[in-house]
Amino acid sequence: MKRYIVPSFFVLLMVSAASWGKSIELDLHNKAMGFNYTNGDSILIKGMGVEAGFLMKESTRPLLHLGLSVAGKNQSENGTFDISLGGRFYNGSSINAVALGGKARFSPMNRVGLSAHFYFAPDITTFGNSDGITDFMIRADYQVIPQAYAYIGHRQIDIKFPGSTVNVDNNFHIGIKLDF
Repeated sequence: MKRYIVPSFFVLLMVSAASWGKSIELDLHNKAMGFNYTNGDSILIKGMGVEAGFLMKESTRPLLHLGLSVAGKNQSENGTFDISLGGRFYNGSSINAVALGGKARFSPMNRVGLSAHFYFAPDITTFGNSDGITDFMIRADYQVIPQAYAYIGHRQIDIKFPGSTVNVDNNFHIGIKLDF
């Protein structure tokens, strides 16, 4: 029963903020599909973002994630940076983990962006059979219309087990991001 408390808290938090949605992302390659819903501003704490998503591969249980983060914008002479820091809870067939990390997007010119995210959970915040998870993604995007982006990227997710590391995904993908 205790193992459902943390995921239930995140689900309730997301449901309470669902009417303030920000974006949906969908990406895929030959053997996997990724989905991410991001809520940019929660009703509980100003500036706190909430996200939920999954990575689904053929013949395996999806790797789910729920996250909380704070975000901000930093403008410079060279472009705009969107940065968020926070954490994610991962749940899969052989892992439950709390990871810390963040995302950054750099827009050097109007309608073009480069972004990345990195989340890391060491052994101490990982439960079950695994000893950790590393989630890294990098991509380039183009704003096709004001509320839609097309992107190409590379994602690498590794789960560490005693004596081995399993590569969950290590491929290029294409995708779309819809803001609303």
